[in-house]
Amino acid sequence: MDDSRKIGIGLSLFGFIFISLGAILFDSKLVSLGNLLLVSGIVLVVGYKRSFQFFIYRRRRASFFFFVGLVLILLRWPIIGLFVEGFGMINLFGDFVPMLVLVARQTPFIGKIFYLPGLRQLMDRWSGYTTASTLPV
Repeated sequence: MDDSRKIGIGLSLFGFIFISLGAILFDSKLVSLGNLLLVSGIVLVVGYKRSFQFFIYRRRRASFFFFVGLVLILLRWPIIGLFVEGFGMINLFGDFVPMLVLVARQTPFIGKIFYLPGLRQLMDRWSGYTTASTLPV
Protein backbone atom coordinates (compact mmCIF):
# COMPACT_ATOMS: atom_id res chain seq x y z
CA MET A 1 0.00 0.00 0.00
CA ASP A 2 1.51 3.32 -1.02
CA ASP A 3 1.56 6.53 0.99
CA SER A 4 -1.32 8.22 -0.85
CA ARG A 5 -3.68 5.37 0.03
CA LYS A 6 -2.63 5.49 3.68
CA ILE A 7 -3.26 9.23 3.74
CA GLY A 8 -6.59 8.70 1.96
CA ILE A 9 -7.72 6.14 4.53
CA GLY A 10 -6.85 8.55 7.33
CA LEU A 11 -8.65 11.43 5.63
CA SER A 12 -11.73 9.27 5.06
CA LEU A 13 -11.74 8.17 8.69
CA PHE A 14 -11.47 11.75 9.94
CA GLY A 15 -14.16 12.74 7.44
CA PHE A 16 -16.60 10.20 8.88
CA ILE A 17 -15.74 11.32 12.41
CA PHE A 18 -16.31 15.00 11.61
CA ILE A 19 -19.55 14.28 9.73
CA SER A 20 -20.80 12.23 12.69
CA LEU A 21 -19.88 14.94 15.20
CA GLY A 22 -21.44 17.61 13.01
CA ALA A 23 -24.64 15.58 12.69
CA ILE A 24 -24.83 15.06 16.44
CA LEU A 25 -24.10 18.71 17.25
CA PHE A 26 -25.95 20.15 14.20
CA ASP A 27 -22.82 22.10 13.30
CA SER A 28 -22.53 22.89 9.61
CA LYS A 29 -18.83 23.71 9.83
CA LEU A 30 -17.92 20.26 11.14
CA VAL A 31 -20.06 18.58 8.50
CA SER A 32 -18.51 20.69 5.74
CA LEU A 33 -15.00 19.86 6.93
CA GLY A 34 -15.95 16.20 7.17
CA ASN A 35 -17.33 16.23 3.63
CA LEU A 36 -14.16 17.79 2.30
CA LEU A 37 -12.00 15.22 4.11
CA LEU A 38 -14.21 12.31 3.04
CA VAL A 39 -14.29 13.19 -0.65
CA SER A 40 -10.55 13.94 -0.78
CA GLY A 41 -9.81 10.70 1.08
CA ILE A 42 -11.90 8.66 -1.34
CA VAL A 43 -10.11 10.28 -4.27
CA LEU A 44 -6.70 9.43 -2.78
CA VAL A 45 -7.66 5.83 -1.98
CA VAL A 46 -9.40 4.95 -5.22
CA GLY A 47 -7.62 7.26 -7.65
CA TYR A 48 -8.79 10.22 -9.68
CA LYS A 49 -10.15 8.38 -12.69
CA ARG A 50 -11.99 5.67 -10.77
CA SER A 51 -13.48 8.12 -8.27
CA PHE A 52 -14.70 10.31 -11.12
CA GLN A 53 -16.33 7.26 -12.69
CA PHE A 54 -17.85 6.27 -9.34
CA PHE A 55 -19.38 9.68 -8.62
CA ILE A 56 -20.45 10.61 -12.13
CA TYR A 57 -21.21 7.53 -14.20
CA ARG A 58 -22.27 4.75 -11.87
CA ARG A 59 -24.31 6.59 -9.25
CA ARG A 60 -25.52 9.75 -10.88
CA ARG A 61 -28.67 10.29 -8.76
CA ALA A 62 -26.97 9.46 -5.46
CA SER A 63 -24.06 11.76 -6.29
CA PHE A 64 -26.51 14.53 -7.11
CA PHE A 65 -28.17 14.25 -3.69
CA PHE A 66 -24.80 13.98 -1.94
CA PHE A 67 -23.44 17.16 -3.54
CA VAL A 68 -26.75 19.07 -3.22
CA GLY A 69 -26.73 18.22 0.49
CA LEU A 70 -23.17 19.49 0.69
CA VAL A 71 -24.20 22.78 -0.92
CA LEU A 72 -27.20 23.11 1.41
CA ILE A 73 -24.91 22.64 4.41
CA LEU A 74 -22.55 25.29 3.05
CA LEU A 75 -25.54 27.63 2.60
CA ARG A 76 -26.23 27.30 6.36
CA TRP A 77 -29.17 24.90 6.14
CA PRO A 78 -27.54 22.07 8.09
CA ILE A 79 -30.60 20.01 9.02
CA ILE A 80 -32.08 19.81 5.53
CA GLY A 81 -28.60 19.38 4.07
CA LEU A 82 -27.83 16.50 6.42
CA PHE A 83 -30.95 14.63 5.39
CA VAL A 84 -30.37 15.18 1.67
CA GLU A 85 -26.70 14.31 1.95
CA GLY A 86 -27.45 11.29 4.13
CA PHE A 87 -29.83 9.95 1.49
CA GLY A 88 -27.14 10.37 -1.15
CA MET A 89 -24.48 8.85 1.09
CA ILE A 90 -26.59 5.77 1.84
CA ASN A 91 -27.21 5.27 -1.87
CA LEU A 92 -23.55 5.88 -2.74
CA PHE A 93 -21.89 3.77 -0.08
CA GLY A 94 -24.64 1.29 0.83
CA ASP A 95 -22.93 -1.48 -1.11
CA PHE A 96 -19.97 -1.30 1.28
CA VAL A 97 -22.03 -2.25 4.37
CA PRO A 98 -21.33 -6.02 4.20
CA MET A 99 -17.61 -5.34 3.98
CA LEU A 100 -17.75 -2.89 6.91
CA VAL A 101 -19.66 -5.40 9.06
CA LEU A 102 -17.11 -8.08 8.22
CA VAL A 103 -14.18 -5.79 9.11
CA ALA A 104 -15.89 -4.71 12.34
CA ARG A 105 -16.45 -8.33 13.33
CA GLN A 106 -12.78 -9.13 12.79
CA THR A 107 -11.54 -6.21 14.89
CA PRO A 108 -9.76 -7.62 17.97
CA PHE A 109 -11.67 -6.12 20.92
CA ILE A 110 -14.78 -4.64 19.31
CA GLY A 111 -15.51 -7.63 17.07
CA LYS A 112 -17.02 -9.78 19.80
CA ILE A 113 -19.69 -7.15 20.42
CA PHE A 114 -21.06 -7.74 16.92
CA TYR A 115 -21.64 -11.40 17.80
CA LEU A 116 -24.03 -10.66 20.68
CA PRO A 117 -27.39 -12.37 20.09
CA GLY A 118 -29.59 -9.41 19.14
CA LEU A 119 -26.91 -7.39 17.41
CA ARG A 120 -25.72 -10.34 15.33
CA GLN A 121 -29.14 -10.88 13.76
CA LEU A 122 -29.56 -7.15 13.17
CA MET A 123 -26.18 -6.86 11.44
CA ASP A 124 -26.84 -10.01 9.39
CA ARG A 125 -30.16 -8.65 8.18
CA TRP A 126 -28.76 -5.18 7.55
CA SER A 127 -25.71 -6.40 5.64
CA GLY A 128 -27.56 -9.10 3.73
CA TYR A 129 -25.57 -12.18 4.70
CA THR A 130 -25.51 -14.81 7.40
CA THR A 131 -22.67 -15.92 9.63
CA ALA A 132 -21.88 -18.96 11.69
CA SER A 133 -23.51 -19.06 15.08
CA THR A 134 -20.21 -19.45 16.94
CA LEU A 135 -17.77 -16.79 18.00
CA PRO A 136 -14.50 -16.53 16.11
CA VAL A 137 -11.46 -17.85 17.90
